[in-house]
Amino acid sequence: MDAEVAARGVMTSTMTAIRDPIFYRWHRMIDEAAARWQDAQDKLAFDDRPPVRMRKGADGWSSPDILLLDAAKLPGGDSLDPAPIEKAFLDAWDQDFSNDPKLAVAGAELRVASELSTFMRKATVPIVRDDAAQAVELKHLSHDPFAYVFRLENTADKAADITLRVFLAPEALIKSRRHWIEMDKFTARLGPKERKAILRLDNQSEVIKKPVDLGPDSYIPADETDDTRCACGWPYTLLLPRGTPEGMPFRLMVFASDAAIDGFVSVQACGSVSFCGARDEIYPDKREMGYPFHRAWPRPIEDTVAAEPHIAGRRLAIRHRGEGV
Repeated sequence: MDAEVAARGVMTSTMTAIRDPIFYRWHRMIDEAAARWQDAQDKLAFDDRPPVRMRKGADGWSSPDILLLDAAKLPGGDSLDPAPIEKAFLDAWDQDFSNDPKLAVAGAELRVASELSTFMRKATVPIVRDDAAQAVELKHLSHDPFAYVFRLENTADKAADITLRVFLAPEALIKSRRHWIEMDKFTARLGPKERKAILRLDNQSEVIKKPVDLGPDSYIPADETDDTRCACGWPYTLLLPRGTPEGMPFRLMVFASDAAIDGFVSVQACGSVSFCGARDEIYPDKREMGYPFHRAWPRPIEDTVAAEPHIAGRRLAIRHRGEGV
């Protein structure tokens, strides 16, 4: 941090702003003002939904079409080919993974997970203190790698281009539209009447920094990149909120919107589409930031998820296991 920034305070730099307690009060004030205005607008009608269906499950939140996998056990390692995995889950379209979570793929046995794991990781970070380089050991939150499988069905006689938007909220706060965390969004094409399975890795998320920031020891300072927007977005290690030793209950929601309306553009190499990494200083989504939680819904969120064919959800837990490596 240069002397001029230091003299003005840490709030003047995005790299240090969160060290100032006023940062959170300031953002809460802005959020409250925006929420009051949003609540005064018309409620969403969902009349522009794409012709896509995801199944619900008995309670409306146990969709067989939203599945979680341990990414470390996917066959192929760094040479992962998603096609055999997607085909296996498509061929098992009617399998109830809640009763039998196993599926054989390319000689490996995959297990559909009901919980994700976080842990504290140690990292050695070089810093400059008193003009001398020092190695400092830090502890930071991280998580075990995971992957999603989304299964979708196009109910129309023509191809459909969609944007899949993935959100997460603590079980206790799912009724509040302002507590849903954006996890990812990406586009897909379904042919006429096509059923499709899509594998999506956690490190492909559009909300994390690009290139993927695996921890403080791999951090690339913004002034050492060709584009300062490469520093934008969540670190990969903070993709999941910290769980509890008992397993904190969460809900995962997948919302399909019409890509022809969205105009969403993926960030391939640098930055993050959900935060300050928008290319050409334009938010790369024609929908308002926070969509579809930028307005009140026509019915309670739980009832809407159960009723709307283009929205589905599932229950999961996030377990924090303490120290890692």
